[in-house]
Amino acid sequence: ATPLCVEIAQRRAALAEGNPLPMPGKRDAANRDEVTQMHDSFCAVEGNAESHPCKMWARKADRERRKKLRRRGGKPDFMEL
Repeated sequence: ATPLCVEIAQRRAALAEGNPLPMPGKRDAANRDEVTQMHDSFCAVEGNAESHPCKMWARKADRERRKKLRRRGGKPDFMEL
């Protein structure tokens, strides 16, 4: 199990006991890569792909593309000179 998996398990156990832990601080890039791997492996399991987190994760690329376009003032990459 990865450190992030352990942290999630600890947070779930504390929540089940009625003692929710405070939200973690901002994650670094290494944690984002780990989260991506966790989501990909979870959503690859049969039956999980239709769950809300997997559907939300699948739309992430489109959200990132739209955010990038907003930052560029609506101009796609090919229009940049």
